[in-house]
Amino acid sequence: PVSRMMRGPLLVVFGLLCWASSALCAVVVSTSPSVLASSLSPITLSWSGIVNASASDFLSVYTPSTSDPEAEIGWFPLNTASNWITGAGQITFNLVNPHTDYVFRIWTVNASYVQTSLKGAGRNHTGFSPVSISDVVTFQNPYEPVQGHLALTGTQGEMRVMWVSGSTSPPFIPTVQYGLTEGTLDLTATGVYATYDITMMCTAPANQSDFFRDPGLISDVLLAKLLPSTRYFYRFGSNQTGWSQVMIFVTPHPVGPNSEVNVVAFGDLGIGMAFESKYEQQTPSLTTINRVGQALSLPAYKSAFSHLSKHADSVGSTPPPWTIMHIGDISYARGLAWIWDWFGGYTQPIASQAPYIVSMGNHEYDYTGQPFRTNWTDYNTDSGGECGIPYYARFHMPDNGDVEAMYPPVKGQPSPRNLYFSYNQGPVHFIITNAETNFTAGSPQYNWIVQDLASVQRSVTPWVVFSGHRPMYSSIYQGTDTFYEHIREALEPVLVKYQVDMCLWGHVHVYERTCQMVNYTCTDGGGASGSYDLEKAPTFHGPVHVTIGMAGNEYSVPWDSPSMHANGDGEWPEPDWSIFRSNVFGYTRFFANGTDLYFEFVANQRNQVHDSFWLHK
Repeated sequence: PVSRMMRGPLLVVFGLLCWASSALCAVVVSTSPSVLASSLSPITLSWSGIVNASASDFLSVYTPSTSDPEAEIGWFPLNTASNWITGAGQITFNLVNPHTDYVFRIWTVNASYVQTSLKGAGRNHTGFSPVSISDVVTFQNPYEPVQGHLALTGTQGEMRVMWVSGSTSPPFIPTVQYGLTEGTLDLTATGVYATYDITMMCTAPANQSDFFRDPGLISDVLLAKLLPSTRYFYRFGSNQTGWSQVMIFVTPHPVGPNSEVNVVAFGDLGIGMAFESKYEQQTPSLTTINRVGQALSLPAYKSAFSHLSKHADSVGSTPPPWTIMHIGDISYARGLAWIWDWFGGYTQPIASQAPYIVSMGNHEYDYTGQPFRTNWTDYNTDSGGECGIPYYARFHMPDNGDVEAMYPPVKGQPSPRNLYFSYNQGPVHFIITNAETNFTAGSPQYNWIVQDLASVQRSVTPWVVFSGHRPMYSSIYQGTDTFYEHIREALEPVLVKYQVDMCLWGHVHVYERTCQMVNYTCTDGGGASGSYDLEKAPTFHGPVHVTIGMAGNEYSVPWDSPSMHANGDGEWPEPDWSIFRSNVFGYTRFFANGTDLYFEFVANQRNQVHDSFWLHK
């Protein structure tokens, strides 16, 4: 009998012989092209020669090409091709550059084959045999700078640029060339790069070789002395690794009460890959990314808030300055390292055009043994053993949070960052927090939140927007989730004391907007069944809470009730404090000047506004 250790190599040998000689195997799979020009270039896979084709036959995707044949990262059912029944067909899709190579295998029904154990992200291969293997697919530039994204630093006139290059790159200095015209990139900034490895992961699957992939070299470059409200052209990379295409961003308007800000906000995005996988994917995210991209690209005089902006009288092509807020649960990699490559590749068009502000969710951090844990927290293994390491390394938000008080740096590991921080933009003070680390009274994060809110100068930033991944209010869990209650009990008095205007939350994969409220009570005298009207309530009555976890994750049991007979349909009745709720996918956006804040929820399906409201000073 063939041992488990020998099975993988024998399958590879068989596949290569099958591919090389039609005398041994009639099935052939080919790739076109076999060398791709750049990340997300299209590739066509063609096959022929399958006898007695079955609807169960599939084509597996592997990266790197040396992966165990039973440890693919995903697969395509062959019956997705229109003529699959003939034993031939083709599929075309875009392939991200992970700075390594790919290979593809066809598996057909064979009742005699038995798999001993599941590996990696692969499916069960019992009853199938590998009958053909493709040539190895590579990219023209194995060091290609990809996954570009921007970030604010908290200092006016600065912008951070980050991207990923291949880890086998020759020595290089991360460089951004930028300027005021596409043909004149006459300014230069340089920075540093870092990485992480499998030994830094905390638990399985992140620390297992079937799941971990080399993340590459993550570059971090700071641009300074930028003009406000100005369009810049830029590219990133180096002469040694190659350069990105030329991109644009528009710097924010100056901070102050006479300024304005445009924000896109959502949570729980994730990514949908081109192929199927054993693990859930967030396929609606692709539409959300596309819709957001459309909104960001419109010139100022055509943008969503052109009728509100004093900067929208231009007829040029420059869009207004936007910022994107992603409120936790970023890629949903959960230890499947290649998902970070797909997420970074597909979000680059929006994240390289506007600062991409992230906050930490349970799927970035939660793991067995995390430091803060009580009898009421529901922390599990939601990060898949990543324990925040990719999140720390891949993003760099403003550094004004007192993170080291909670987690002193560990030698050889990326320093914990992006846990909580704040920044000013236009007339708004933004504060970003998390509930995966200690937020209770007296903790470093709690003390920092109090200090930060106490230091806000409302004469400079009249608005305060607070955000965190886990919400303190949701009509899905009406009094049944003690975690939510502890968040509310710890933080709501602080929010009320310092008159926070709006709170943005994720985690629950729906959209829900409340009245201005305190302790489950609409404090302006209105409610869903009353005369509540934010346009008539400029005086502070408590924060408006908006849950915006509807960007991509498909898992949801909206408005679930412990009683299957509640309200006649097994759902919680909508409470008075819930003004609008919906379980359709989409994103939110808002505009603020010194006296007015206007907010919209835009659904993906026809790109229409489903909910909107005003706040006034």
